[in-house]
Amino acid sequence: PPPPSTHRLPPSPSPHQLIKYVKKESCNPHPKKEKCCNQTWKRISFPVIILLCCGVGLAIGSIIWKQRQSSKKRNTDTTFNHHDGDDDDTSAIFQDNNEQTQERYKQLSSLIETYGMTSLHGNTAHQNLALLWISQYDDSIAVTDVLQLIEKDNEDEEEEDSNHHDQIQSFLERYALIVFYFSTNRVITQTSATTAVLTQPQTKWTHNENWMATFDSICTWYGVTCKNLYNDGNDGHNNVFQQDSVKVVTSLDLSLNNLEGTMPSEINLLTHLSILNLSNNALEGRIPVDLSGLGLLETLNLEGNNLNGSIPDIFCDNGASILVDVDIECNCC
Repeated sequence: PPPPSTHRLPPSPSPHQLIKYVKKESCNPHPKKEKCCNQTWKRISFPVIILLCCGVGLAIGSIIWKQRQSSKKRNTDTTFNHHDGDDDDTSAIFQDNNEQTQERYKQLSSLIETYGMTSLHGNTAHQNLALLWISQYDDSIAVTDVLQLIEKDNEDEEEEDSNHHDQIQSFLERYALIVFYFSTNRVITQTSATTAVLTQPQTKWTHNENWMATFDSICTWYGVTCKNLYNDGNDGHNNVFQQDSVKVVTSLDLSLNNLEGTMPSEINLLTHLSILNLSNNALEGRIPVDLSGLGLLETLNLEGNNLNGSIPDIFCDNGASILVDVDIECNCC
C-alpha cells in the first residue's frame, strides 16, 4: 500500500467564520469599497436622528401647550372640582360641587368687577377667599337681595331705581368687610385653603363678635357702626336692623384688636365711612393708593402700625383729623 500522505487538508470553516465572510462579501463586493457598511450607516443614521429629534420636540411642545391651556382655563374660569394633594387650590374648599355655588360666584364676581374691584387674582388672594366664602356659605339679606336683583336684570332690563343702588351698596360693603377680615388675619393667610378655613375661619383678633355670621347684618359685627341712609339717626353699634331698612357703615373702629396683615383696597367701597380707626395693631405694607371713595371721612387713625406710603390729599382737602406714624407721608398731619 502507498505510504500515508503527510499533507493535511485545510480545516473546514466554522459557521461563525462563514457568516462573517458573507457579511464582508456583501458589503465589499469590490476591493475598492471597503467602507461600504460605515458609509451606508452614516447615510441612514442622519435622517433617523433628525426624525427622532422632531418627534421628541413635538411631544414636548404638545405637553407645554396643554399645560398653558389648562393654566389659562384656571385663571379665566373658577374651578370648583376637588384636587387631591393640592393645598394651595381653593377649589378644594367646596363641600359640594353644585351648579348653584358656581353660578353665585360668577354673578357676584362680575358685579364686583363692574364696580372697579378687579383684584380677584389667584386662588389664595384674600379677595377670592372672601368671594368663595360668600358664594358657598353666606345667606345674609344683602347677598340674597343682590342675587335676586341680578336675576331680575337678566330677565328684563328695566330702568334702575334707588332700591337697585341701595341693594348693591349693601352687598359691596359686606364684601369689603369680609375681604378686610381675611386680609388682617395672619392665621388665615398662613393656612392652606381647606374647608375648615372658610366654614370656621380662625382669627387672632382680640374681639371678633358676630364677624362672619352668615345671617347677621354687618351692623352687628364688632367695631362696625351703621346708620339709616335716609334719616339722621344713628342706630348704634350692635343693633339688629329690620329687613326693609337701608343701612350704611359710617364707622369702623378696630383699634387695639391684634390685627395682622395688610389694608385691602376694598375698604374704598365703604363710601359712607366717616371714622376709620385701626390704630395700635400690627398692620403692615402700603396704604392703598386709591381711597377716593372715602370722601366723607372725618377721622383717620392709623398710628401704632407698620404701614408705609402716603395719605391721599383728598382727606386734607376735606379737613379730616388724621393721626399716622412718622414714616407715612402726609401733607396735613
